[in-house]
Amino acid sequence: MARRSAVAPTAADSLYHKTDQRLFQHILIGARQDAAPAVKAAARKKAQAALTRIQGGTEFGRVAAQLSEDTGSRPDSGFLPLGPRGRFVDTFEKAAWALGPGEMTRLVESPYGFHIIKRPALPAVRERLSDHLVQRAGARLDSVYMDSLATINDIKVLSSAPATMRKAAEDERGYERSTKPLVTYTGGALTAGEYVRWVRALPPQLTSQLRQAEDSALRQFARVLTQNVLLLRQADSANIKVSPEEWAGLTERYRAQLDSLRTDMGLQGADVTDSTAPLAEREKVAAMKVQDYFDRLIAGKSRLRPLPSALASVLRTRLPHQINNAGVNRAIEIASEIRAQTDSTAPSQAQRALQQAPGPPPVPGMQPAPGGTPVPARPGQASAPAPGGAAGSPGTRQP
Repeated sequence: MARRSAVAPTAADSLYHKTDQRLFQHILIGARQDAAPAVKAAARKKAQAALTRIQGGTEFGRVAAQLSEDTGSRPDSGFLPLGPRGRFVDTFEKAAWALGPGEMTRLVESPYGFHIIKRPALPAVRERLSDHLVQRAGARLDSVYMDSLATINDIKVLSSAPATMRKAAEDERGYERSTKPLVTYTGGALTAGEYVRWVRALPPQLTSQLRQAEDSALRQFARVLTQNVLLLRQADSANIKVSPEEWAGLTERYRAQLDSLRTDMGLQGADVTDSTAPLAEREKVAAMKVQDYFDRLIAGKSRLRPLPSALASVLRTRLPHQINNAGVNRAIEIASEIRAQTDSTAPSQAQRALQQAPGPPPVPGMQPAPGGTPVPARPGQASAPAPGGAAGSPGTRQP
C-alpha cells in the first residue's frame, strides 16, 4: 500500500510552511551537566571548531555525519524527525524554533552538551518532506487494509491467550514447538510456537514489556501478530517480493549492527577473522575475547550490547543453552538491593555501563508498543528505528 501512495506536488511546500511542525538538523558534542570543567571545555572547543567549518563553507550535513555524537541522527546528516513544539529540552527548543528558513544557531548548550542547530531551507528538504507525506499516507492505507484482513478472516483471540503468552515468554524452549492456539482465523491459527518465534525477533526491551503487559495489551499484540501472518500469506499469494533496494538496506543495517558488536567485543582483529588460521584456534581466541568483554561489563568498563534479535534467534536454534530462571531472579534481587543503596544523583560507573547509548540528545526516541502504537522511549533506553529514517535518539524532554 505504502509503495503506491501519492501526494500532491505542492503538499511538501505546505507542510514546510506550517507553523506547528518543524524539521531541524543538529550536531551534538556531548558533555553532561555534571562533567568536569576540563571535559566541558574540550567539548565546547570541538563544537566551536565544527561551527567554524560550517561557517567557512563546509556543508552542515557532512560535518554532522563526521562529528555529531547523536547516534540517532548522525547517519542521516544530523536530521531530526519532523515534529511539533515541545519535543526538546528548553534551551534547544527555544533556539531551534527561533530559526528562519535556512538559518543556523551558534553554539547552544543543553544538559546533554553543545549543539549546532539548523533549519534547512525548503529546496534542501522538499523531497524529504514528500517522502514523509507518502509514508504517512501509506501508513493510513496499511492500517485500513490490516483491519480488513481481520474482518475478512474472522480473527478471534482466545480467552486463554494472555496466560499462554506469559508462560511461553518464561519458557521459550518449552513452547517453541507448541501447537496450542492463541488466535484462530479462517483456515488456520496463530500457535504458541509461532508466537515464540515472532517474539524472538523483537528487541530485548520490547520482550520485557510483553512480560509485564496486561491481558488487554497481550490480546491486542496477538491480534496484530495474526494480522501480520495473514499479510504475509496475502503477499505470497500475490507473488510480492522484497525489492533489491529494500533487501540491500536491510542487509546494510544488519551488517552495521554486527560490525559494531564485533568492535565492542574485540572480535574484529585478524586473530579471529583470518580464515587461514585453524578454526579451533580462532574459536579459542574468540571465546577469550568474549569472556574479557563480560569481565569489563561486570567491572563497569564496558556497556551492555544486546545481540541483534535475528542473530540471537539463530544462535538459540544452533547451540545448546539453558536459562536458570531462579538464578536470574536472584541476580535481579541483588541488583535491586545495590541500586536502592546508590545515590540516584551520582550514578556509579557500573550503572552508566548498562545504558544502551552514551549521552542521550534532547530528542524523543520512539519504540513500538504491543499493538503497534508508538510510545516515547524512556531516557537512556534505546529506541527502535523509525520508518525511512535512522534510529530514534534515547533522550527526551523531561516534564
